[in-house]
Amino acid sequence: LPILASLLDKSLIRRSVASRYDLHELIRQYAAMHLQSVAEKMYTTDKKHAEYYLNLLQTHEPALRSPLQKETLAELRSEMDNFRTAWGFAVANAEVGLLRHATGPLFYLYELHQYFQEAETLYRRGAKMAHARLKELDVNDDAIQRARLEGALGDMLAHQAYFLDRMGRNSEALDLYRASIAILRPLGEPYALTFALVLYGSLCWAIGDLEEARNNLQEGLSLSRRLEYPWTQAVALGFL
Repeated sequence: LPILASLLDKSLIRRSVASRYDLHELIRQYAAMHLQSVAEKMYTTDKKHAEYYLNLLQTHEPALRSPLQKETLAELRSEMDNFRTAWGFAVANAEVGLLRHATGPLFYLYELHQYFQEAETLYRRGAKMAHARLKELDVNDDAIQRARLEGALGDMLAHQAYFLDRMGRNSEALDLYRASIAILRPLGEPYALTFALVLYGSLCWAIGDLEEARNNLQEGLSLSRRLEYPWTQAVALGFL
């Protein structure tokens, strides 16, 4: 706070009615230009920003799925540009751990806002990054690293499929769900696999493939109960 107060006194930052601090655009550009001249410091700053905002998203997910949803949405709405920037940094720098922590919360935030097209783009970029990194690995590379990237790819594909489905692009969504499930099933990725199975099952139900819907919904429901994950339990039970 003393540093913020000092910058405020010098008119280098300003405080809004909502008690947020920001920069005049020219000052922001000037500061960014100097920061970019020191690559290591730029990376460290961007990473701290990404960690803060993607972790913020994760910690607010329970409230998004609670009776406090309206208030939580209002709080997070003002951070949308920060979330976009943080996700973009994590994708560009293959920060797989950060992306995995934020995948579920970001999905629900975008679903509640109905930002389907933007969300599909974000997850497509994440999947493209994971796929590219996997192609770069040598057969003798670390198996743990390969599994992390495969898990990220499967998770991104399932969430991309969901938003394709929400835009009515069912054929593309079905293909991505199947690819996602094929990747995730042997990896021991229960949460990501549960999401993929249940949402794939719901799409199969919507297009009238009831046998395929039943099989995937029942498998997803069984996993959901083991994980005590009420949201996918509710979706699976509803469509069954």
